[in-house]
Amino acid sequence: MFCTNCGAQIQDGVAFCGSCGAAVAKKEPQSPPNYQQPNFNNYQQPPVYNYQQPNYQPPNYQQQNYQQNGGYYQAYGNPDYKAPIYSKNLGTCILLSIITCGIYGIVWFINMVNDLNTASQTPNDSNGTTVFLLGLVTCGIYQWYWLYKAGEKVNAINRMKGLPHDSSLSILYLALAFFGLGIVANCLIQSKLNEVAAYAE
Repeated sequence: MFCTNCGAQIQDGVAFCGSCGAAVAKKEPQSPPNYQQPNFNNYQQPPVYNYQQPNYQPPNYQQQNYQQNGGYYQAYGNPDYKAPIYSKNLGTCILLSIITCGIYGIVWFINMVNDLNTASQTPNDSNGTTVFLLGLVTCGIYQWYWLYKAGEKVNAINRMKGLPHDSSLSILYLALAFFGLGIVANCLIQSKLNEVAAYAE
């Protein structure tokens, strides 16, 4: 260290300077800075936003037994599915067709085509009148084609009801028509329509 009076170098711890005899000032230990504890009482919490989870409800599907049949998986369906059509008594339809020499059978067939389009939710397909006229022009061949497609529409109804897919329906309807038993195919289709009909005649 150095003397504050003459500037001569002196040893640490001596009381007087060896050159000029001046008293050496003692260094006071420096105190640490005055650290103040933060006052947490004045701390303000951030605002809390009351966020509510939206009440989401999934679609109300009625789950059926999950099964595989004919390459289709039936996972969901509504057994109470109804279509806005009228049911028809099969015995009355057959009897009136015989009594009127087939005239009522034509009316029955046209209505059945329209009802099948409604029940299978394919309203843009050919209507009953168009199917009947094309059947006349093609000597019944188009009606065979329609019976084959009718099997697919009946299966569409089965899927909506949660029933298994039956890939043999189209072949069955076509075979019945080929062997002159088209009225039997019509009765089978009408029976399925009666199952889903919302109204009764």
